Amino acid sequence: MTDFGRRAGEMLKSVYDIDEDGRADVIEAQISDLDHNAQKIKGVVINDAAKADQKVLAYDSASDRIVYIDPPVAGGLQVTGQTVQYDSELDDGHYELGLARDYTLLNTGAYAGTSNVDLIHLTASTISFDSGTKEIRDSGTGLALFKTGETIVITGDSDNNGTYTIATGSVAATIVVNEALSDEGAGDSVTIAKREAIDNACVEDNNTGLMWTQDCPQVFGDGGDGLLIYTAQLYDAFQYCIAARAAEIGGHTDWRLPNITELYGLVVHDAGIGSPYIDTDYFPALASASYLSSTTRASDDTRFLWVRFDDLTISGSPKTGKYQVRLVRAVT
Repeated sequence: MTDFGRRAGEMLKSVYDIDEDGRADVIEAQISDLDHNAQKIKGVVINDAAKADQKVLAYDSASDRIVYIDPPVAGGLQVTGQTVQYDSELDDGHYELGLARDYTLLNTGAYAGTSNVDLIHLTASTISFDSGTKEIRDSGTGLALFKTGETIVITGDSDNNGTYTIATGSVAATIVVNEALSDEGAGDSVTIAKREAIDNACVEDNNTGLMWTQDCPQVFGDGGDGLLIYTAQLYDAFQYCIAARAAEIGGHTDWRLPNITELYGLVVHDAGIGSPYIDTDYFPALASASYLSSTTRASDDTRFLWVRFDDLTISGSPKTGKYQVRLVRAVT
């Protein structure tokens, strides 16, 4: 044992009632776990029933004593949330470690209103236009992606670049728009993007230093339901992230997909809460859906990890699976 360990042990004996085995009931750590550094105090979290709160037991070089200090908060983990101790065990509800959820809703200034996000869903040279019927036709039958009522943006065509609203969609070979078209045959490499107005409102997590989009896609994807494939598509989750950066949602250009740890950090375990297990005061949009992360499953690199907030499932699915997306960025 180091000299510090011996001195710490002596100090503990002068403060706590140590039993014959050298253990104190209120201390949940071995003395060897303590770490003294001349520049800072390090310690181990313990549960002190007499004080009825959480402190850190640490060595204070100034006083040369073992002291209680508050746990550091910068970069701290989210509180587990449970305040009920189940079955009289030393469980989550017994310790209540971590920090209470601390969110700030940002919805003014750059966070007010919406941003138009254009996500490419189709690029083809088999697309033609008919002015009389207002039809967009594709001999390659790729137009079923586009649903009635959706807004599309066409680029790459000689005469029909612009924004259109779909009057009749979901047909592979032909969709009808409300706006006028010019007659033109196939040949140009035409790109068709879906446009969705994404709310600029964001939620800042004051504990973790992360900022989340409050809104999620609701029309992107081949089903027109906001569910996006993980990768390998023009309209996959990573391409949505790039489109969101270009649209500067909330005034920011550094949005990314969350990793599995960040995503699961939004889960709420409060005793008595029902599904969905997320703070719906701040994350009301589609909170019960399954959300994908950017994390590849370690045991199978063809799968990625996702969180389902309606039943607290974490699982891995093939990267061809379709899930909801919520973006994140670090607050600087």
